[in-house]
Amino acid sequence: MGDIDWKDLKFRLINIYANTEHKASKEMYIGVDAAFMPNRAIILAGDLNVDVDKGKDCSQVRTLMKDYNLTDAYREVHESEPGYTWENSRLDNVFVQSVSR
Repeated sequence: MGDIDWKDLKFRLINIYANTEHKASKEMYIGVDAAFMPNRAIILAGDLNVDVDKGKDCSQVRTLMKDYNLTDAYREVHESEPGYTWENSRLDNVFVQSVSR
C-alpha cells in the first residue's frame, strides 16, 4: 500500500494477493476495507483470485466495488472482451475509483 500525490490529485494504491482459500480471502477483504481513505482516490490492484465477470467467489470484491465506487479498468477499455488486466501474471485486476476534481 502506498500514497501517491500527482499534481492536485491524491491516490492510495492498494496491492493485494487474495488467498485461494475462500475463508482466508474473505477475512483479508474485511481488513482491506480499513485501508480506504475518504480524501484519496483508490487504486486496488493485484491477484484477487476471483472472476468478477462470472460472479464466482467475488462477493467481497463486489461489495468493495459498490461501497467505494470502483470500476474495473480492463472493462472500461474492453467492454465485452473476455480477459483480465494482465492475464497469466500476478496482477489480474485493477480497480479504480472515479476522481472528481
